[in-house]
Amino acid sequence: MWDLFELIKSKSINSIELHIYDSELNLTDLENIFRLYEEFNFIFPHVYSDNTELKILHSRSNFSGPIPIFGLDKFNSNLIHIDDFFCNLKLYSESLNHNSYFNKKIFIDESGNIKNSLSSSDIYGNINDMIDTNHFINVINNDSFQKYWNITKNKCDICKDCEFRHMCIDRRIPIQRNSNEWFYSTECNYNPYISLWKGENGYKNVEECGVISNKNNFILNEERIKAIVNYNIEIEDSKMSNNFEIQKKIIPNEGKVIGYSYLSQSSLHSYQSVTNVPKSCNIA
Repeated sequence: MWDLFELIKSKSINSIELHIYDSELNLTDLENIFRLYEEFNFIFPHVYSDNTELKILHSRSNFSGPIPIFGLDKFNSNLIHIDDFFCNLKLYSESLNHNSYFNKKIFIDESGNIKNSLSSSDIYGNINDMIDTNHFINVINNDSFQKYWNITKNKCDICKDCEFRHMCIDRRIPIQRNSNEWFYSTECNYNPYISLWKGENGYKNVEECGVISNKNNFILNEERIKAIVNYNIEIEDSKMSNNFEIQKKIIPNEGKVIGYSYLSQSSLHSYQSVTNVPKSCNIA
């Protein structure tokens, strides 16, 4: 069989993420994975295991390296968490014109099937059937395979209004509504219209906020969003006896309100409010 490492040697592939899903992993396995990283510094292992003993041994072991250990449930989850964010110029620049997850990404599963991602149902060939490197390159150069590469967050419902859109590696598969509008079948863990994560006090999903996103249209209920934010402010005010100032998130040049944040005398809320304002938005 042709050697995939030929592509790496020719610099056609910049890096490989090795996702290892196994509940039976032990420290010896982890050490072998780390040696693999040391020998090939373009390989970045990601380990998924619920073995508590393994995590403890890993934290106490003599070696250290960028080998994150996630729970098994994280392997099949497409939902983003705040710990998943990457804040750097390279990702920001890429996200302006490309999808920060799908762009130039190739997923090969344990059977050798070539896909866009783990959760994608579309299969574009099998690496075991590839005759040579050119055969593999022809598969990934196909327009159909690259269909998500240029779907930026600014083209996707809700994401386009999110302050974290340029640092978010979102694995959800976008669904096309029309030539320039996309939406998702599942909701993110973060609601940008009230600046809250799922599980935080006062959180409500976007549907509860009067936001409709489906194959037919995208609708914002500004009054409903404002009412929810005002209610959250009243609750916080009663707890902390602080004075809050509500502020709008507005898209420049359009005057369109996309959400609300608030400032208080509490340094915590002030910090959250300031950082939760999108860089592309003005405060009024």
